[in-house]
Amino acid sequence: QDRHHRTQQFLQRLLDVFPNPVYLKDAQSRYVMINEAFAQSREKTREELLNLNALQVAQAVVMAQSGLMPEAERRASASQQEDLAVLAGTPLRKEENNVKDQNGVLHDRIVTKTACEDPDGRTLILVSLFDITDMRNAQRELNHALQAETGLRQRTQDFIQRLIDIIPHPFFVKDQESRYILANEALIKEFQRPAAEILGRETREIYTDPERARAILEEDQSVLAGEIIYEERHEASPPGSNQWMDRIVSKRS
Repeated sequence: QDRHHRTQQFLQRLLDVFPNPVYLKDAQSRYVMINEAFAQSREKTREELLNLNALQVAQAVVMAQSGLMPEAERRASASQQEDLAVLAGTPLRKEENNVKDQNGVLHDRIVTKTACEDPDGRTLILVSLFDITDMRNAQRELNHALQAETGLRQRTQDFIQRLIDIIPHPFFVKDQESRYILANEALIKEFQRPAAEILGRETREIYTDPERARAILEEDQSVLAGEIIYEERHEASPPGSNQWMDRIVSKRS
């Protein structure tokens, strides 16, 4: 008897080390051992919670007039169903989000359940609740910031597109690999291709004449190196056609 008592005390101290709620249930889903973190999370003493099932605990900690009881009872019923599955040999690990405690405060947590035997050979359910609210809130804030940044970037890009579309002459922006990343309506009309067949394409994909494409690529590299181009030219329009036109070409990085 004394040895059994010391074993129980050791197990209790072991559970109390964990900063998150950890507890043991019997085959009837009654709490037979709980750690201090669980008692504090329910704002009750250990003695007030032992030998109660999940529904009884909900009724003990949730104020009836709070309006939270229906959800608490639903979760308690679902928990008891999970206990049956765990006892049948199916361990549980799941994430629960926006779970309201007895005060209506929202929590995110990882729940684990597994069956085990105590020193007396009884089958028990070992349960742990790891609160991840701070981590999930940080992720939500980051996602919100990313969405806001994405929205701002899209609005900026739309504004720039509308701005360059006002220009009546062909206008475009290329990246360092001479890929078209912006093109106005005048350029799209001149190339006689939809924007999807221009944007993201390299110069060699637009200009079928290898010599012409090579000359443009060399010119692009000179512009990237700091050269400013502003000159009158006699060019085929659209590229590769037999139609020619005179115009001013301006390029700079």
